[in-house]
Amino acid sequence: EPGVCLDANSLYPTAMAIGIFPVGKFDVLNEGDIDVRDLEQRLARGEMLVAEVTLDAGNIRYPLIPWKNEKGNLVYKAGVFTDIYYSPDLVEAVALGYKIVDVKRCVRWARSERIFADTIETLYNDRMENTKKAKQLNQEGKKNEASGCESMAKTIKILLNSMYGKFLENIKTVSKFGELDPTKRLIRSMTLPNGQIESTYRLNKITDRKPLYLGGFILAYARQIMNRLIISVGPENIAY
Repeated sequence: EPGVCLDANSLYPTAMAIGIFPVGKFDVLNEGDIDVRDLEQRLARGEMLVAEVTLDAGNIRYPLIPWKNEKGNLVYKAGVFTDIYYSPDLVEAVALGYKIVDVKRCVRWARSERIFADTIETLYNDRMENTKKAKQLNQEGKKNEASGCESMAKTIKILLNSMYGKFLENIKTVSKFGELDPTKRLIRSMTLPNGQIESTYRLNKITDRKPLYLGGFILAYARQIMNRLIISVGPENIAY
């Protein structure tokens, strides 16, 4: 039978634009510091957190919460399983009928903001403006100018769709231009042909070196968006 490819337009930029992300300092809650009821209350208050929990899918026939196996592959698993999830995942799980039966540990933030919304909106509007301008220039027969606008629109599209991946990288160093910063761990320094001094420093804070939690939240919001599409057509009709 014919099938239809289910896709979300600008999935990751949309997730970044609509998502609320943790900012500021975080607290670590180990086993004994937090239980299931406390976790559920924190989720209800909208707290941003990452938790290792045990979920029970019960009688859910078409599970939509992923579980990572020992090979690192994502499996949509039934039954009872334990993994690390972000708060949007846990909110989604509870809404779909999963039960949180145990909490191993948790990292939580007291503050949260829509930190990407303005950036994504500005870039998206620039992309649409260049697309519109290219169309107009093509109609006027100005092919060369239209080509420039089309190239810019494609470049912005690539930037929007790839930006989230930078928050899944292990970032070890940062380069800066100007005078040396004695407060940072200098790796090397060199004078460029134009006279500028480029200095490379090692990042000290793990939250600077590994902003993986931001990438994790982006992916969690992206899963929510795709789940809405899957539910709209019925998970029994989806191959995933």
